Amino acid sequence: MTDAGFGAHFPCADGEKTSDPANCKSINTAIGNIDVSPQGFIKTIFEKVLILASFGAILVIIYSGYIFMTSGGDKEKIAGARETITSAIVGLLFIVLSIVILEIIGVDILRIPGFER
Repeated sequence: MTDAGFGAHFPCADGEKTSDPANCKSINTAIGNIDVSPQGFIKTIFEKVLILASFGAILVIIYSGYIFMTSGGDKEKIAGARETITSAIVGLLFIVLSIVILEIIGVDILRIPGFER
């Protein structure tokens, strides 16, 4: 049954609507166009997750800076803000290093088709 049972049409990113999802190269979603090939799907999901994680780390750094500035000399608040800033920066470094490690493993070592620099 190629039309999903009820004459459904799948929204391809190129503007066409088709009853067979195998004809789409990418689809429209709430988070943007997602490629339906395995390589494109994984690449798109990694990009979205890494952007979200980086944005979250930057928000935590900004919040910790605000706590630091408004601590009023309270040593406990200052120490907590410093620890949070340090943790957020370490988390951001882990995010960057994970991208590098995944690229090294996927491109250089395993030579996965569809993954290139």
